Amino acid sequence: MQDANDIYAFEAVPLSGGAPVSLAKYKGQVVLIVNVAAHCGYTPQYAPLGEIERRYGAKGFHVLGFVSDDFGRQGGTVEEVQSCSLENRATFDQFDTVGVKAGPGQHPLFAWLTTRPGKTGEAKWNFNKWLVGKDGKLIARWASGDAPDGADITKAIEGALGG
Repeated sequence: MQDANDIYAFEAVPLSGGAPVSLAKYKGQVVLIVNVAAHCGYTPQYAPLGEIERRYGAKGFHVLGFVSDDFGRQGGTVEEVQSCSLENRATFDQFDTVGVKAGPGQHPLFAWLTTRPGKTGEAKWNFNKWLVGKDGKLIARWASGDAPDGADITKAIEGALGG
């Protein structure tokens, strides 16, 4: 695992391909990191994820979707993810398929996210959510079944944004 103090030490390949993008691009922003999939029972969460980015985007908030094929091989192709995103009005930044589960294929970002003191534990399925503050440090995390636009997550986002 990469030794890092914040998410800005990591990079990922955009869903559309190309060179890896440094997450330092989001420095000073609040981000909700989600391991997404196009063929999951939780895939309808794309719609509220897109909505919360539209609602809070002007205040410095971003949803970052990382496609995962670790759980039931439900990630989908780039075209399927793009189609799912379009259908759900989910225009947030997404990244190519990464390993979320612990092991040799785990992306360093997810190794970091799942080992933060007080918030440790493996992602158990798709659509886990990690809220990262303006300083790049993990604030909170939620399981797949927690609605992205639910009261707990909304309160945490608003708190991280400063009101």
